[in-house]
Amino acid sequence: MLYHKAGYVCLFVAFAFGSQAQQLHFSDNGAEQQLKTSFVDVYLGSQWSGIKKEDFIRSNFSPYIQVGVGKRLTPAFTLMLNYQGFYFNYIGDNSTHKYLYLGGDVLPNPIWLINKRMWPKVQIYLAGGIGYFYNYLQQKPAVCLDGALIGEHIINDNYSLKLKVGGIGGWKIYQHDKDVLPNVAVGISRRLY
Repeated sequence: MLYHKAGYVCLFVAFAFGSQAQQLHFSDNGAEQQLKTSFVDVYLGSQWSGIKKEDFIRSNFSPYIQVGVGKRLTPAFTLMLNYQGFYFNYIGDNSTHKYLYLGGDVLPNPIWLINKRMWPKVQIYLAGGIGYFYNYLQQKPAVCLDGALIGEHIINDNYSLKLKVGGIGGWKIYQHDKDVLPNVAVGISRRLY
């Protein structure tokens, strides 16, 4: 329970910090544009334990949620804090593995780096980071890495839709060797000032 409270405090602090952000100004061939620099993301989807062929059975899939707050430092570089959870299933037992994951990610935007005018309403991010993972069933903490490919379709100045394919990887998350929790999710992003 202490870990949940710590997670909520971290998200609140990050949200408060992000909501105080000013708009980021940048110049594109002399025309100044504004970008809102902070945002809140909510993703819903599915996750499963493992990436082997035998892992893709119905009983191994579980719901997935991610809530994050981020700050765009430049048009090509973003930082994000996130919570992922609630539980996952594992084909090696019949238990529900409740977990907590609190992570920090770096999100470079390769489209912006290559050609910012190529797709003005579509962005692609390569997310990667590190975080704290706690498996409540096994009462086991771990430091893990996470990564994702995120596609964003900008609806207007305040909202965008996102598609995320990613995962959490670590040592001894639910087995006794290298483990991975892949996920696929759709989300909505709300940009703030």
